Amino acid sequence: MNHAGVTLIIGVIIAIFGFAVEGKITTETNMTKLIPENLPSLVQTKKLQKKVGSTTYLTYLAKADNIKDKNTLKEIQSIGNKVKKDNKDVESVQSISTAYTQFGGKYTTSQENINRIINNLPASMKDTFISPNNHYAAIQFKIKNNLSSDEQSKLMNRINKEINGQHKYVNISAAGATMMQLVGIKNMTSNHYLIIGAGLAIIFIVLLVVYRNWKVALYPLVPIIIVLGASPLTLWARGGQYNPVTVTLSSLILGVGIEFTILILERYQEEIKTHDTKEAIITAISSVGAAITVSGLTVIVGFSAIIFADFPALSAFGASTVTDTAYSLIAALTFMPAIIYLFGKSKSKQ
Repeated sequence: MNHAGVTLIIGVIIAIFGFAVEGKITTETNMTKLIPENLPSLVQTKKLQKKVGSTTYLTYLAKADNIKDKNTLKEIQSIGNKVKKDNKDVESVQSISTAYTQFGGKYTTSQENINRIINNLPASMKDTFISPNNHYAAIQFKIKNNLSSDEQSKLMNRINKEINGQHKYVNISAAGATMMQLVGIKNMTSNHYLIIGAGLAIIFIVLLVVYRNWKVALYPLVPIIIVLGASPLTLWARGGQYNPVTVTLSSLILGVGIEFTILILERYQEEIKTHDTKEAIITAISSVGAAITVSGLTVIVGFSAIIFADFPALSAFGASTVTDTAYSLIAALTFMPAIIYLFGKSKSKQ
């Protein structure tokens, strides 16, 4: 309380820096980096990648009245070649057109010969690149193996802009498991600040109904906002990344952190009836502080076990949960009394 102003300023600076650098933290969606390295299937996959190169593909679906049509095949091949030429991260293109030319097909021949060559392609190849009704075809762009999820997402967006124009014979749209992963993560992170804002607004409304005082309703939110900034700041400082498990941990901070600050506020509200502000804060922290410390440490110790999990995704979740819970506890015991002391009852009312 003797340094309440400085304490609060430090907290605000931490929050500002945290929110500023959060946009620089990427989200990892590569499943090979989220599972144990010694998993037999992953070991075999890495051996395969050393021999054949990348096994990561961005897949697009081409739709036409007749995929086997000569003009359609030429347009699919032209689109694939242009994307490969314009994007250095694309190593190769595979489609029904490349399969056709690979088996000696030429576009100067008749449509009957084209149909015959395509019909004689290996069954596995036909099943991969063309639908039985000849209305759909897959275009696979083999991309560099070392691209991060963020780089893959940017590459996908560039290709989308490039091929989404009007084509004469085919309509093309994104498809495939990799696309779904990238789009799914984008959807999870795109409304990140909206989720935080909605959560804080709901908490504020409930506290406003309970305490009938907007200033008192804001007290518990400030330490939580500081923690919401400190969490990504720590992740960024240690060079970490979000993953599909940790990307939504801000909701956990809201849930755990607000409990600590509300308990302190409620205890202070009881003590301020018979004590001045300073004595009420000391009594509140002395009584309820021990309880929330034990509660917080229980969560910290419990989730610490997950840090030692073999799965990197779960290990990162455990580390983030432990860090966020510790920050929430520290913020409740430091920033919360500082805020109450600075903006609580004035000396004239004590």
